[in-house]
Amino acid sequence: MVNSISFNEREYALKISEMRYAGNFEKAINICDEAIKLYEENNFFYKIKGDILFKMKNYDKAVDVYMDYLEKIKNNPEFFTNFSRFIEKVDSVYEIKKSVFDKLLKISSNENYAEVIRKGALRIIYDYWPASNEVLEYIKKVNAEFTVEAIKKSIQSLKLKDKCDIIYFLNKISVENCIKSNNAVNRHILKLAETFQMYDCALLWVKGMLKYSNDGVVIRSLFRICRLRSDYSDAQTYMEEHDLTKQRDFNIQYELVLFYDAQGDEIKRNATLADIDRIYDNSIPIAQTLFKFYIKYDMPDKARLIEKRINDLRKIKTFDEKKQKDFEKQNRENQEILLMRLTDLLEEQEHNRRLLAITDLIKGFSHELGQPITNIRYAIQLFYMRQEKEQTTINPEEKELLDGIIVQTSRVGKLLDRFAPIVSSKNKKEYFKVYHEIVAIFEELNMRLSNEGIEYTITGDENVELYGEAIQFSQVFYNLIINSIYAINKKGVRGKIDVSIQVEEDALIICFVDNGTGISGESSKKIFDPFYSTKRKESEEGGEGLGLYIVWNILKIFNGRIYVDPAYMGGAKFVIRIKLEENRNV
Repeated sequence: MVNSISFNEREYALKISEMRYAGNFEKAINICDEAIKLYEENNFFYKIKGDILFKMKNYDKAVDVYMDYLEKIKNNPEFFTNFSRFIEKVDSVYEIKKSVFDKLLKISSNENYAEVIRKGALRIIYDYWPASNEVLEYIKKVNAEFTVEAIKKSIQSLKLKDKCDIIYFLNKISVENCIKSNNAVNRHILKLAETFQMYDCALLWVKGMLKYSNDGVVIRSLFRICRLRSDYSDAQTYMEEHDLTKQRDFNIQYELVLFYDAQGDEIKRNATLADIDRIYDNSIPIAQTLFKFYIKYDMPDKARLIEKRINDLRKIKTFDEKKQKDFEKQNRENQEILLMRLTDLLEEQEHNRRLLAITDLIKGFSHELGQPITNIRYAIQLFYMRQEKEQTTINPEEKELLDGIIVQTSRVGKLLDRFAPIVSSKNKKEYFKVYHEIVAIFEELNMRLSNEGIEYTITGDENVELYGEAIQFSQVFYNLIINSIYAINKKGVRGKIDVSIQVEEDALIICFVDNGTGISGESSKKIFDPFYSTKRKESEEGGEGLGLYIVWNILKIFNGRIYVDPAYMGGAKFVIRIKLEENRNV
């Protein structure tokens, strides 16, 4: 989505402004429509048109245009404040049509929209839904009586009307009623909030219930709701105060696997998987869940052992015909999952082979082009110096041509410089502490991170060492941090970057996690390719699409690999894996 405007677009904006301040609103609207047709990708003119219609007191049309604006900014949450302020402004003078709220409700569960916008859409319903007197009476009655029966009757009646009524109703039930004596009612409200995907509301109730109860159902609800909100901060706080490592509730352990994975803690994640594997070795459904986890986390050997266990259990257990068919279907699905994963691994190997070939080609280009480019620039500069010394006038056309050559060769030179970390090796190879190098690069960028409101944590093994060029290794994290800053700013949230360093079975595992916009499935397959970028090259840092390609190549030098965790939904999660034994042979 374009958030900057070209010269021609600015000309349109000036024309609209002139008509607007002259009071010729109709003409201003016509120019807006013309600009919208010409510049479909720019959200700017939708906003201007909506504001003019509001000024004309044509509120329905103004809201409709702003709904179009919302569609245009669905992946740019930094602009959502404009929308929410407009809704607040309209609500102060006019009752917004219920159909608008119905659209917002659909947006709140539409994953094509950024998470901030989905949450914001729901918040608008909470704040501005034109609730009827009947709904307000239901809220008053439930808060006074606070019984499951009163809530059920209210919901049943509201179901016959509008779903937004239910959303508004549930949000207005007072959480002050969430005390131990009302436990049954609290659980009922929690279930309803989850059913209607009101996860912020559900979190308030589950936190209230945890004040008086450590029941397993409530604990797993906390972790599940945090997962669905893509924000584990409340679960993290609970973990700091409670030890759940000895829990023997499969549903809690299931959520812990996902929690540890989101935190980038592979050791605790795998330890939890091992506990489940050991404790529930006689359960086919749990074994099938384990199989999927092992495939998801690249543990094919363990997946095969689980598959054998499932087949062995089927032989000794008696099932009716329906269950037998279900197990046969599940077995076929497991085989398909395993085959798909093996196919992905083969594709990854082929992709890596192609990237290595491209790298070799680029190294050749860099060596062959570097010196001639320098010579051309030097020759032109020398020519200028001679002309100046001899006080000779240069033909304007020739000067324009030569200046253009200097600009273009300078551009090529800068591009070649970007490949320097993978093309040339000028620094001494030695053992260095991974933790210290990562801390150092974060400290180097600390002022920028602080100005952007981004917090960071670096945890894990402080003593593990790698052999190679430390400055080259630091470049990996410089590039990852710069990418995160861009993604976090684009999402429009308070930023957080977490880095964890662990050693597992002679492999160094580093997880780099941010809470930015994340990486789509399609992009994750191309993200390490040279010149692939989701940024606008003209206006954004690093837009040439080389940052992650250089990261991939540097890690290859260290006999390592990097990949995107496709299951992580709270932003982007990069996993770096370096075999320590192989690294010593670098």
